[in-house]
Amino acid sequence: MRSAGERSVSRKTAGIHATQSESPWRIAKTRAGATAQSSYRGVLKWKRFLARKWARELDYRLIKELWAFTGPRIAVRFAYEWHDDFKNWFRSYGNENWEFNEAGLHDASARMYQRLADQGIRA
Repeated sequence: MRSAGERSVSRKTAGIHATQSESPWRIAKTRAGATAQSSYRGVLKWKRFLARKWARELDYRLIKELWAFTGPRIAVRFAYEWHDDFKNWFRSYGNENWEFNEAGLHDASARMYQRLADQGIRA
């Protein structure tokens, strides 16, 4: 059930939000914004964690796919591959659940939850 002021997301707009988030510009913007607000063990620890994680993820390639949507919320599956300084390759995958604000925007005033797993890739 929708709360007052929440805007529903259509299949088309949900899909657009998911695929647009693959662009390098959006990835950089999301990374910058991800450190702004967090309930993860304090903002400073979160910023340090993300800085370490992103510093070692080289040649990052991302794919996102709409998984489900209802009302102002969408679920997105993602996978990306990257390598570290030692040329060890990894695949990271997981789910994101996004909630949009009254204007239909996914921003700092909306909620996003993410679950991520990194797995080594062997040749």
